[in-house]
Amino acid sequence: LVGQKESLIAHHFTYQEQINGLPVHGGEITVSIAKRDGRVLRTFNSIYPLDERAGQLAKSGIDQDTAFDIAWNRVRAHGELRSVPHARLVYSPEGAGFRLNWIVDLDLEGPDGAWQVRIDAVTSE
Repeated sequence: LVGQKESLIAHHFTYQEQINGLPVHGGEITVSIAKRDGRVLRTFNSIYPLDERAGQLAKSGIDQDTAFDIAWNRVRAHGELRSVPHARLVYSPEGAGFRLNWIVDLDLEGPDGAWQVRIDAVTSE
């Protein structure tokens, strides 16, 4: 369970798909439960099917600091940070399988913008 919201007619619960304790990027289910009678009003599903190989997926070969350095160099950062950078280790769906990635968010003055860099956590690409 990663989120709960309330609307006029329902309680909405969002669940994050995980593999080996790490989130699957974009993999979520939201269930809306009616306040009046407790029945399921609707569900939204963007999870990805897993098979028996899911428990055998790659482990990260680079740490978070290395991911920050790679992202900084990739966008050719030369300005000040406008907010604290953020990095998260996720499994990204790719074809019929998953790739372990660091997703690094940088909000920079130069080059101006909010940048999101995806780095392969095994190969550093």
